[in-house]
Amino acid sequence: EVAFFSILGNWVWPFAGDYVVIALDPEYRWSAVGHPSRDYGWILARETALDAATLREIAEHFEAAGYDACTLLMAAEAPGETRRPLCEAAR
Repeated sequence: EVAFFSILGNWVWPFAGDYVVIALDPEYRWSAVGHPSRDYGWILARETALDAATLREIAEHFEAAGYDACTLLMAAEAPGETRRPLCEAAR
């Protein structure tokens, strides 16, 4: 169970959820985390943008764990940008 919540700079734990680490980059540049329901997944990265090869690798990890990479939406990085599925971003 993992929880992240801050009030006035102090970490408190009123919200919690079950998460699964799907994959972790050997250099700790990124991690792929999912919910056991396989409805939600997140890419946590040190950089604001990842190249297509890295996104392909991450998408493959999600797929191998039973997630549909085409239902996982990437965050919009710039104003006006449309969110797109991980499977498209990984092309």
